[in-house]
Amino acid sequence: MAGWQWKMFFDIVCPNSWTSFKLLRSEKMKNLMIAMEFVPICDVKLAIIRAGDWRKVRREHKDLDADASDRLTLLGNVEFFQKRIPAMEGYVPPVNWEETYASAMANGSIVPALFLCSVKHRAPDYLLSSIEVIGRRLWERRLPVHKGAHMSACAREAGISFPTSEEIISRLSHVESKQLLSRNSEDALATGATTFAPLFVGFSGSDRIVLDNFKDFSEHCCSQRMQLETERKMSWFRPPPPGTQLRPWVPDLIFVPISRAFERLGVFFYNRILNKTEVGLFDKRWNKNVHGPYCHWRYYGKLDTKLMDVKLADLPAWLARREKTPSAMYNEFMRNIWRVHNKWYSGPVYANTVKTIFRFIFAYSFLNWLVKSHRYLHVQKTMYHW
Repeated sequence: MAGWQWKMFFDIVCPNSWTSFKLLRSEKMKNLMIAMEFVPICDVKLAIIRAGDWRKVRREHKDLDADASDRLTLLGNVEFFQKRIPAMEGYVPPVNWEETYASAMANGSIVPALFLCSVKHRAPDYLLSSIEVIGRRLWERRLPVHKGAHMSACAREAGISFPTSEEIISRLSHVESKQLLSRNSEDALATGATTFAPLFVGFSGSDRIVLDNFKDFSEHCCSQRMQLETERKMSWFRPPPPGTQLRPWVPDLIFVPISRAFERLGVFFYNRILNKTEVGLFDKRWNKNVHGPYCHWRYYGKLDTKLMDVKLADLPAWLARREKTPSAMYNEFMRNIWRVHNKWYSGPVYANTVKTIFRFIFAYSFLNWLVKSHRYLHVQKTMYHW
């Protein structure tokens, strides 16, 4: 989440590591990939380092139980690494993962880890694609990954150039490659983890958290996301504590007189100006007992001769009888607007929607042609005189 940087110590031969990697690459958790660093390790290497540390402690303390020395004989047993699939929604392990895991551990699991450590060191841009290619080869296609030739095919499929892949694969047995894996494994043990891959380590300033399975990691991210959303959204709506005094931004000495002045100005405007007009009122000539319900498109004045029926000699007298005030002009303009609305855009039956849309398209096209038709006049002249 925001402010947290994550490291995922993973072993590509581990079924939980591969399943966690696929979930992190999914659409639901793609935002976490920005703050996630993938560090290749090997479970067998972790066990060897822990066994070596335990031997050092045993030399210093001779009174330790002798039974503890039997742990090294369990490295060949897959049950020693305690691979348990966490029960959570959407966490689907590979098909027949027990058989595939046992076969990979029997053949040797250190070569893929060495290869990924070298890719991270020499070609970090291809790390994610290499993880995906090796994971699909091992867990979906169930092919071996314990030889250099297998890694060569994976490098070619991941898009790594031939010189780079050959340099990486030819140096898998070199001390430098082994040191990279040892350094990553020691970093994983330095976090205090007592289990095997995958390990999720989060850093936020001086705070650090270590999670040993994807279920705990997902729950932690969900809680962090909910806390972040609460801090962002709910802080504006949370009620203040009891006794809180909310003071205005402007001092009362300035705020109160200005507010009072605006209030009195509004009262004056309504009483002296707005109240003396007919704004917002029905036509005073309307009588509900005579005309029935009020209709905005009807003319409630005294009927006169229609303009088109007036003789030219009577036209000045007809115009003199018209009211020419601004309010009368506005009312007549709005009445005609309502006439059009009542005639064409209202009623129980409306025009066909598709027909109306194509009418607008035709009108728009015709107006464009009418406005731009002068551009083609010279073309017509040229074709005429050709």
